[in-house]
Amino acid sequence: LTRRTKKGEENVRLLEGVRELCGLSSPPEVIDCFDISNLQSSHVVASRVRFRSGVKDRAGYRHFKVKTVDGQDDFASMKEVVGRSLKRGMEDGLLPDLILIDGGQGQLRNALEAQEEVGAWGVAIVGLAKARSEREFKGRRLEQSEERIYLTPDSEPIELNPRSSVRHLFE
Repeated sequence: LTRRTKKGEENVRLLEGVRELCGLSSPPEVIDCFDISNLQSSHVVASRVRFRSGVKDRAGYRHFKVKTVDGQDDFASMKEVVGRSLKRGMEDGLLPDLILIDGGQGQLRNALEAQEEVGAWGVAIVGLAKARSEREFKGRRLEQSEERIYLTPDSEPIELNPRSSVRHLFE
């Protein structure tokens, strides 16, 4: 019981951190995360991972076959699957509070276009992208990867603290 209570308190703090970072009016109860995958430009699929109260909700996981996009176009694929998911969520009355797009400005822009097309105005959408860089340490080249979040397609990204619980949720 103590462990569950502590975990619940941690999740409340985590979701408050997400609220602050994303500029939301309240902590998000449901967060949907989307990613596009493809195998040599064919078999393009997307996945949605859902979190409820900061905990994985496996019943909310979905796989999408990309139907309207030919070839490898992650931007158009993201627009299609986010639009389909939002449309279904509106029909079922089960929209998320926040959508996290795996990708930078282009994917975020397309997800926002899908949102506009279906009219799901109450859902916040942000993009998550890695900034890759190399540095030298003791004569060796090391590749670094920093997670950044885009609140809008035209905004400067916010770098997430590597030790942040919000970053660990988003990864």
